[in-house]
Amino acid sequence: MDRTSLGNLKLPSSVMGLGSGGHSRLGQSYGAAAEESEAIVGRALELGVNHIDTATGYGTEGIVGAAVRGSGVSRSDLLIASKVSCHKDMVPVPWADYERAVHASLEATGLDYLDIYYVHGLYAEHVGHALETILPGLQGLKEQGLIRAAAISEHFNTDPSHQVLLDVVRTAPELVDVLMVGFNILNQSARRELLPLCLEHGIGVTCMFAVRNAFSNPAVLARIVRDLIAAGEVDAAEVDVDRPLDFVLRQGDAATLTEAAYRFCRWEPGIDVVLSGTGRMEHLEANAACLRRPALPSATAERLRRIFRRVDSVSGQDRPYRKG
Repeated sequence: MDRTSLGNLKLPSSVMGLGSGGHSRLGQSYGAAAEESEAIVGRALELGVNHIDTATGYGTEGIVGAAVRGSGVSRSDLLIASKVSCHKDMVPVPWADYERAVHASLEATGLDYLDIYYVHGLYAEHVGHALETILPGLQGLKEQGLIRAAAISEHFNTDPSHQVLLDVVRTAPELVDVLMVGFNILNQSARRELLPLCLEHGIGVTCMFAVRNAFSNPAVLARIVRDLIAAGEVDAAEVDVDRPLDFVLRQGDAATLTEAAYRFCRWEPGIDVVLSGTGRMEHLEANAACLRRPALPSATAERLRRIFRRVDSVSGQDRPYRKG
């Protein structure tokens, strides 16, 4: 697995990061035993993945910590990330409560430090609180050696145009070391301003939402594209409305749209790490194989960039979301 720099972290990161949330939560969502989920993490490490992402809300911090401690891999060779929201029921939490949450993550994982700690799913309503209180506090925890990087993950489903992250980076780029950004074939809007700003300021970027159910469900994909055409974000003359991405498989060298989606994000300038979550061993190995492959053919990638160049309203996920 290739390695890359990630912001100002000294240890290079694998270009694939193992996510332990999402629909599977390492298999916990559908009843996997803790040992089975730990085996997923262990296999990822064997495949060369050294970047593992978890969160208090995922309920997998303990599984990740146990797998890491039992892997035989040196802790200094790994990048472990966790996260927690800076609000409770949309009410901002004071720094003392947030700091306790960081310590709870350390206790849950059984690790002495965490490499990346994200303000999880930051909303526009809480940007001021994050800038004034939470991010400076995380910088203080860096000085104590409890974390290596202060970070933010966006709530991509409700902020698909990245207004929150843009607000933070325009205002105080020195307070963030890493951002978790939604980016995929259908919504490439981070390319317009956010990714260039991150490159300018040396902020690392982890990519989430590279693959969502639009890429595995043709009916969902067709419906989303029809909606984008109706909204004026996609030109109907540029796509086959019923099978809008079939050309990727015909003209490219990807076996599936999932493979194409991972490779499209993997080679996007400004994206350092692409997150991939699963609870099945064969799925993990297939995703790792995708992220080891080269970029899509240039003509295919350019056509994808052209078709979806104006889109900033969808995440690729086929369900409604609410704040909370």
